[in-house]
Amino acid sequence: MNVNLIPGKFCTMIKWLDHKIKQERLPEMARYCILSFDEMTTKVQVEYDKGLKCYSGFVSSEIAKDEDEKLTKASHCLAFVLRGLTTHWKQLLTYLLTGSSVHPGKLWLFLEEMLTLLSKYNFHVLALASDMGGGNQALWKLKGILWSRGQINQSIPHPAPAPFISASCLASSNTSIPAPNPTASAGFMSAPTPSSVTTSIPKLRFTPDTPHLLKNMWAQLLRTIFLLPASFLAKHQLDSNIVSPHHVRE
Repeated sequence: MNVNLIPGKFCTMIKWLDHKIKQERLPEMARYCILSFDEMTTKVQVEYDKGLKCYSGFVSSEIAKDEDEKLTKASHCLAFVLRGLTTHWKQLLTYLLTGSSVHPGKLWLFLEEMLTLLSKYNFHVLALASDMGGGNQALWKLKGILWSRGQINQSIPHPAPAPFISASCLASSNTSIPAPNPTASAGFMSAPTPSSVTTSIPKLRFTPDTPHLLKNMWAQLLRTIFLLPASFLAKHQLDSNIVSPHHVRE
């Protein structure tokens, strides 16, 4: 299928992805996914796009802070990718042309619109994943996401929840749903129980991407030690509850 990817437009790609899942007869569990977005630097240039039949290279109107920024040449590209959790698939939905920074309020409105349409086509977006750049941390702060020593809040009520699979369907399936569940120390993901998946108030979680999770964990481990709970020790038959890089240093 030939598709002209228009900056900020994602309806066509979501419809196509829905059709593809139906055509390949993938299980309903394949619709559990994570929406990730990442930024990259682009060449500052305005040129005529023959496919779109318009000039391209200015900051996308969907993300522009005001009318003046719409006339500013873009220096970055923000790509949005949907990734399957129980089935290995990923699909670029759209991208935005941005300046050196992104307004968190504008970004959230765009994400909310995308989540609403994904819900309409029965895609279960369990989390938003991104790097830990200043703009993304501003988005977390806007939505009340906190990961600190004294307080942890890594989710909000889902703005557009799709109908979740019933507990009986989940229990009969051989595939578990690895919904993100960052822990207090490292932010690792764990699979929820059927009762947590079918909660009456679906949650949308926010999580850093894998490289930043590993980087933060390693940096923290160099400064201090991790203490494992007794239940974890019993389950894995460990002798000590202390995780330390001491033996590596020696």
